[in-house]
Amino acid sequence: SGEITPYGSEDPGMLGCNCFDRGEAACTVWVVMHDNMDYLKTNNSGQCTNNTSIKLDGTTNTSCK
Repeated sequence: SGEITPYGSEDPGMLGCNCFDRGEAACTVWVVMHDNMDYLKTNNSGQCTNNTSIKLDGTTNTSCK
């Protein structure tokens, strides 16, 4: 039996680079690690579009809420 491996980096410091800059496919690991799809609410640099005071980074800021 096979296993599913999410695409992207598990290294929190690399989540922004791999996910926001490279597009939705690279954000699979973000969804699994942070249990949300808030990457859809950001621009290419991880800045939340619904709350511009938050920039997702994979360590301290993992949600646009």
